[in-house]
Amino acid sequence: MKREVVLDTETTGLDPIKGDRIIEIGAVELLDHIPTGNNFHVYINPERKIPKKSTEIHKITDDFISDKPLFKDIVKDFLCFIENSTLVIHNAVFDLSFLNFELNKCGFSEMDRP
Repeated sequence: MKREVVLDTETTGLDPIKGDRIIEIGAVELLDHIPTGNNFHVYINPERKIPKKSTEIHKITDDFISDKPLFKDIVKDFLCFIENSTLVIHNAVFDLSFLNFELNKCGFSEMDRP
């Protein structure tokens, strides 16, 4: 069986180098292109304010996210979930730039870019 994970992130903005961070990760497992019901979903405290323009897009507020875990607290669970799978990502360059930025901060290797 072929395992794929469909992945998406929400962020505080467009550029991790300028301080933007991931605030949500959603991932859905597929076996032979069929959803299994095994999902990974987490909101993440970005340790910064979310710009109003970003909140208008994804509706995630500073108040809502303030008590959520940090990326470093969920990274191992996330990596275990996506392990040994092909990733399916709509805007892979964008999502992977954020994921790799966070992985580097936590001392993990980068994910392959398309």
